[in-house]
Amino acid sequence: VTSDSDTQKVIWGVALACLAGILSGAAYCCVRALSSAKEHELWVLLSLPLFSLPFSAWTVFSVDKISLEALARHDFTTWAWFLMMGLSTQGGQVFLARGLALLPAANGTQAMYFGTVSGVLVGVALGDGWPTWQFWIGGSIILASLHFAEVAEQKRRATRLDDGAKTDGSLEEKNDKKSL
Repeated sequence: VTSDSDTQKVIWGVALACLAGILSGAAYCCVRALSSAKEHELWVLLSLPLFSLPFSAWTVFSVDKISLEALARHDFTTWAWFLMMGLSTQGGQVFLARGLALLPAANGTQAMYFGTVSGVLVGVALGDGWPTWQFWIGGSIILASLHFAEVAEQKRRATRLDDGAKTDGSLEEKNDKKSL
């Protein structure tokens, strides 16, 4: 039996997760737009923490009243985890910016769903519990949807190429004309 408080927490958690998804999608579109505008990769990478750090700092300072004593509460292992999180996040941002510079945001971000599956598996390797059957079903749906999205994209490309060949002559003729 769940209480009203637990139900509210679940609803609030789902709402925050949806908001995070919407804001992440907006950020990916901004990364794509900056990359398409030939903005330097380092500026694109800097733009994300440039806005997120002030908001994070405000939250930390208003909640925990940061002091040297508060910083010293964390042991070496915790700081090592923070460092690994920062490095992996930065690596993810580098590859995200490079990938989205090459693809439309809608195509590039599809593959990021794989991160959900791999994150759970890394969690298991780090000592979290073994995933439930719901994870395996959800993970299978994610991986299958990535496959079907790729197949649909290939069919769409093939159709566009066929339509182009029908309206403007064959592709071979086009290539011959370009080489002259």
